[in-house]
Amino acid sequence: MTRRNNESQTPATFIDACLQGVATPADIDDWVDRWHAGEGPDLTLGEFLGFTPDEGKMWAEDPTCLDEIINAHRAGEAGEVL
Repeated sequence: MTRRNNESQTPATFIDACLQGVATPADIDDWVDRWHAGEGPDLTLGEFLGFTPDEGKMWAEDPTCLDEIINAHRAGEAGEVL
């Protein structure tokens, strides 16, 4: 899923951006800032980032698990990091 932004395709979520190689785990704070600034107004932060509900809880409790979450999505195993 991508959204239009000034005639260009922008990844819809942080996870999508990581999988497409246009973001790295170090960019997550920028994505959180974008959400706080009003992007994705109808989404929870976890949805905006592309996390499953369990992944969002896990990341909130232990931010060091971010690489695991991204790798699970890369392997087609979203939500199976637990």
